[in-house]
Amino acid sequence: MTAIEGSIFEDFSDLTAQRPAKVGQFIDALESLAGTQESGGQSFFNGLYALLCDLAHASQRANQGYCQVPETAGNGWTIRYGWEENVTGDAIEGAFKSTMRCLQAGYAASAMLLTWEFDETANGLEWHSLSESEADWIWRN
Repeated sequence: MTAIEGSIFEDFSDLTAQRPAKVGQFIDALESLAGTQESGGQSFFNGLYALLCDLAHASQRANQGYCQVPETAGNGWTIRYGWEENVTGDAIEGAFKSTMRCLQAGYAASAMLLTWEFDETANGLEWHSLSESEADWIWRN
């Protein structure tokens, strides 16, 4: 919700509250944290998000492995659907690389969470982050 002013919810809003973040902001932050754009010169997570959106939502591109466009005319195109998926080697390699990167990120996040420590003190619960050596081990492995 970006324009709460003038709506029935206007009285419920806190004028000092931040507006919800957009998905692009989360992806940019993830890209920055992972350093994938700096290392390869291209964005990884923006492309992966676009691909996953196509696969998760009904779209022509999500089904393109099952269809062909044999002819295009001025007022549209003819689509031929098949029972077998027909994909190129590049698409298969891209799917495997994307899966590998997601697994790496997931394992790294799990390893990081396992190193966290919590102590109960007189002031409440205290959280201790991972050490530099633990972070270095996660980065290398």
